[in-house]
Amino acid sequence: MFKPDINKHKITGKPDDIRLTSLPKNKWAFIWLFIVQDKWKYIIVASFFALSSALDSLPPVFVKYILDAMTELENKADIWEALKLPLALFFVFCLCLQPLCAQIGEYFNALYRPLVTNKIRRRLAVFLHGHSYDFFQSDFAGRLSSKVIETPQAIVEAIHIFMGSILYGAMTLIVTMIFFAQVGWVVPYVLAVWFVSYIILLRVFVPKILVKSTAAYEALSKVRGRSVDTISNIYTVKLFSRWRKEDQYLTESMNNVVHKAQGENLLNVKMRMFLEFISAIFIGVMFIVAIYGWRDGHLSAGDVAMVLPMAIRVMQISWWMQEVSVFMFQNLGQVEEGLVAINMEQKVKDKKDAPALNVTKAAIDFNHVHFKYGTNSVFEDLDIHIKSGEKIGLVGTSGAGKSTLTQILLRFYDIQGGEIKIDGQNIANLSQESVRKNIAMIPQATDLLHRSITDNILYGRLDATEEEVIEAAKRAYAYEFILDLEDKEGKKGFAATVGERGVRLSGGQRQRIAIARAIIKNAPILILDEATSALDSESEQLIQQSMQELMDGKTVIAIAHRLSTISNMDRLLVMEDGKVIEQGTHQELIAMQGHYAKLWAMQSGGFI
Repeated sequence: MFKPDINKHKITGKPDDIRLTSLPKNKWAFIWLFIVQDKWKYIIVASFFALSSALDSLPPVFVKYILDAMTELENKADIWEALKLPLALFFVFCLCLQPLCAQIGEYFNALYRPLVTNKIRRRLAVFLHGHSYDFFQSDFAGRLSSKVIETPQAIVEAIHIFMGSILYGAMTLIVTMIFFAQVGWVVPYVLAVWFVSYIILLRVFVPKILVKSTAAYEALSKVRGRSVDTISNIYTVKLFSRWRKEDQYLTESMNNVVHKAQGENLLNVKMRMFLEFISAIFIGVMFIVAIYGWRDGHLSAGDVAMVLPMAIRVMQISWWMQEVSVFMFQNLGQVEEGLVAINMEQKVKDKKDAPALNVTKAAIDFNHVHFKYGTNSVFEDLDIHIKSGEKIGLVGTSGAGKSTLTQILLRFYDIQGGEIKIDGQNIANLSQESVRKNIAMIPQATDLLHRSITDNILYGRLDATEEEVIEAAKRAYAYEFILDLEDKEGKKGFAATVGERGVRLSGGQRQRIAIARAIIKNAPILILDEATSALDSESEQLIQQSMQELMDGKTVIAIAHRLSTISNMDRLLVMEDGKVIEQGTHQELIAMQGHYAKLWAMQSGGFI
């Protein structure tokens, strides 16, 4: 029983089956979404906890029956006969069932809690992947990652507090109300007045504490984001000796945390002061009522022995519930802040049942394309037509729209007007995944995953064989340096890890891995964005032949500032301010004596 089956209690299912395209805006609906997916687990745990809590409230009741029997019995020798049933019930309910239910509940909670927490993490991670590219450019990577890790933990922690603490207090109060009602006289009314006062107190303070808690966690989240930002860019920090600047940057956000946390804590202190005041009045009044009730014959000695401990217990639990509620508020604040950070609208969405792209010739058409970033217009009525197998070079100054052109082709962004077609199929109507599956890209700045060389090359095609990986590395002229790699764990060659974002490799080595990845993907459309810019002259010459082989039979779009690398393309497009201002072969553009010819003259003359 105490060795769970790892194959039974693990996260299963395909990512497509649990993918969400939107999340509730309200935090309670957000939490409920994840409760429903594992409702039976929560029902099982809550049932055992509720039963345990109810049974835990019964000892004063049995004290009442025992004391009443003792005071009313004329012959003391008959005491065991009189107490036979109460003692038997006390033994069964309070000494056997109560701890048994508590431990069974804890067992299932220990079993289910890690599972449901990580199932929520998985769904949030999958949802996060659905955001468009610019979403990730607008926030700290560490902050977003922390939301995926910590928000589910806060959800489960809040649920656990409810089931383990709030439910315990509620069941104690219900049992107390039932037996106080049986006692009668003014006893239940005193409890009712205290309960109403307690609810009013919570109603006044809880919303304020929740707001303060959300603000405090948001401030802490910024500290975490700034810290990750500093560590991620430690090379630049050390290069410019800016650790003092980073300390100032981090301390500024930490002081904000101090201010927000103090506000939350002081509000909690104020609520505790009022709670202790009404609790003290409640206990004092209950003692007076119990004594008067016994004196006037309204209450038996057993009633007094039950009422006073139950009243004290209710008061103690109300203090305890207030303490644990602080943690619940903090977790709810964390959920609220995580929801705000993650639950942005997914700007680039697939239409329902969007078909996959079917590439036969790999012809590309930009028809009257309009696109803008926010209010900044990039393309207005752009028309570009690329034939099947044609090699196109994009030329222009920074900001001309070259990289944006490739990004909208990859559907990292959706255009506001016009159409982009591949083999006559409008990519806006197709699944993003199928579009990107048919396009290989070698970017200028290549960031690798902190995994092995093999894993990074296999990212191009996951079902590739070991022989294909090695062959791709050889064609990318990466094989020799890969064999010389060794990481800090002693893994060598293709098994060596490359460090975060590939920092253990040089820029040229990272670019060769990217080329190997593109080779193994073997997509019909190839985008080269300054693909050899990080290579030295000797390495570039070695790779040029490999690049020619890679481009054979493919439709190619190549971006380059170094014009010599694309001068042999079938056609060159010169772009400026989102427009194609010149196009033709290298020789034709030189003969025009226009913008391209000036750039060529400057580069060949050594000015650039």
